[in-house]
Amino acid sequence: MDTRNAMEPYGHALLDFYYGGEDSPVLIIRDDGYRDEMSVRQYFRTREKFSEIEKKALNECKGKIVDLSAGVGADCLELQNRKFDVTAVEVCPEACEIMRKRGVKKVFCMDLFDFNESGYDTIFLFNRSIGNVQNLEGLERFLEQAKKFLAPRGQIIFDSVDIRYTDNPAHLAYQRRNIDMGKYFGEIIVRFEYKSIIGPNFGLLHVDPDIVQTYCNKTGWKCNIIYSDEEGNYLAKLSLFE
Repeated sequence: MDTRNAMEPYGHALLDFYYGGEDSPVLIIRDDGYRDEMSVRQYFRTREKFSEIEKKALNECKGKIVDLSAGVGADCLELQNRKFDVTAVEVCPEACEIMRKRGVKKVFCMDLFDFNESGYDTIFLFNRSIGNVQNLEGLERFLEQAKKFLAPRGQIIFDSVDIRYTDNPAHLAYQRRNIDMGKYFGEIIVRFEYKSIIGPNFGLLHVDPDIVQTYCNKTGWKCNIIYSDEEGNYLAKLSLFE
């Protein structure tokens, strides 16, 4: 599924914040009715606001870099400041507009599955952007496709969250429902709403490290978990078997 239409509420919230300073929340509504809110302010973070996991992820980057699902370019701008050659890929047109205005030099406005350039030393996905592969089928497809992007001895750096750590009854019930339906418990279906703009449902994957390892084994990648915390957040570095 192309998520461009699904990102429209998020995109308008980004524009309102960037041009007018308005930080009205984006509603995230799961297909079981569970509701949460998201502030877009976080996407405009500067290095002073980077978390430990984000700092670690950036420090692992090397060579020519592509940032997939780059948002409004927080990490691209930091990597540019470090003199890296960085390409941003982002499906949301409003986010791409903002990235260009903020000074990101190379921006492709497209779904991550539509990107087909090669020769990158680092494929970078942060802020749980690996979730945009949508499901386990998408994860396998991405891992196969990513081989075409990389230069020799290239790597993938991404973070995600192991939702088995949750004790929220609503989330646990959702996981059980997924399992009862024969699905992976971390395959989530949500939609965004912002003011009067309602997007269509789309898939979001929260993938645990054990499943990452399984799919790496299937597709020829070595997986190293290089950071984790007590809330289930983790950082993975993938490289191809030589």
